Amino acid sequence: MTRIIYYTITSSKFTSPLTIKGYLKFRGYSTQNLKILKQLPGGILLNGTPAHMNARLTPGDTLTVQIKEEASSENIVPVKLPLNIIYEDEDLLVVNKPAGMPIHPSQNNYDNTLANALAYYFQEKGEPFVFRCIGRLDRDTSGLTVIAKHFVSAGILGDLIAEKTFRTRDAVFKSAISNHTLVQTSDVLLNNQPISPLPPVPEAGSLLSTPKIEDSFVSAKHLPTPPFLREYLAIVRGPVTPSSGTITAPLGRKPGSIIERCVDFENGEPAVTHYRVVEEKNGYSLVSLILGTGRTHQIRIHMKYIGHPLIGDYLYNPENQQSKSITTISTAEIVEANSRISSFQEPATFTPSVLARQAPHSNSEIPALSRQALHSHRLSFPHPMTGQPLEFVAPLPDDMQLLLS
Repeated sequence: MTRIIYYTITSSKFTSPLTIKGYLKFRGYSTQNLKILKQLPGGILLNGTPAHMNARLTPGDTLTVQIKEEASSENIVPVKLPLNIIYEDEDLLVVNKPAGMPIHPSQNNYDNTLANALAYYFQEKGEPFVFRCIGRLDRDTSGLTVIAKHFVSAGILGDLIAEKTFRTRDAVFKSAISNHTLVQTSDVLLNNQPISPLPPVPEAGSLLSTPKIEDSFVSAKHLPTPPFLREYLAIVRGPVTPSSGTITAPLGRKPGSIIERCVDFENGEPAVTHYRVVEEKNGYSLVSLILGTGRTHQIRIHMKYIGHPLIGDYLYNPENQQSKSITTISTAEIVEANSRISSFQEPATFTPSVLARQAPHSNSEIPALSRQALHSHRLSFPHPMTGQPLEFVAPLPDDMQLLLS
């Protein structure tokens, strides 16, 4: 795989002499990226000539970066599996992953993963493949995830996730609540202008190419919008009160388990989840969730912590909320759960009428869900190489939609 990127220096707006290294670092290239590029023949060219990283740039210069990769991931067997690619260009692809598909191979999951499917996809195209998934999903969580196609885009996208801040996400979430809309990138402005719509999807077998990039580019790391925003949709039993808020509870490993996590105020890592009820129907609540941090099983644990574990979550809701009457939750339990929420609005007052609300279905009529009702619904982030805003949406899958229909 060879990816050639051209940067055209069109102005002298930089206040001090700018080196190739400084310019690429500003664009989000990591120190490790630059180290690899220096070792590649023709990896860095200035006006068509090999150049050192300390060479200075001047207006009119053309900087060429040649990314080359020939190796493929070891121990990932190419397997023909269903693969729903909703976007692809030379630097990344976005996949709508079905529930039940693990992200990468592990014990007892050697040939049934997203990595296996992608290995087959690139093998058929005659291209090398190194699996680099950005923002992984649990096996039974459906929806959107991003795959970087080379080490530079992987590094920049990884940094976007690592640099997400509570303050930025709080501002976006509060704005969305005040507008009474789902959190989405169309609510956010880039340089005081609405973000552009969803990019076109290329035809099968084709890629979207990236044009020459001029130095008017604002690096992904310096964008004023949330650097990497993922919106989840989840379904829980009964009404959630208050209808929006922020859950702040540190998470750590559950003693005696290698899989489970739990709320741990002594040794846990900080964890913040913003939520908002989108719809109440058939005795269920559809909840929109934005993560302020990215801890393992964070949404599943935080929703359980406030008394609303996800439908179908065998690990954190073993009794399954589908078969639990709302009246089995005591007033004291719900008031305690309410105290764990920092609401953006005035906290609701719990009354007996809230507890008395019953689902219209009997237990035998409630559709079964074989996995946690959690879906990665929306992704928005700046393109790692061009900085252009990207936005993708995956509709609620059939098994979750069935609960609400």
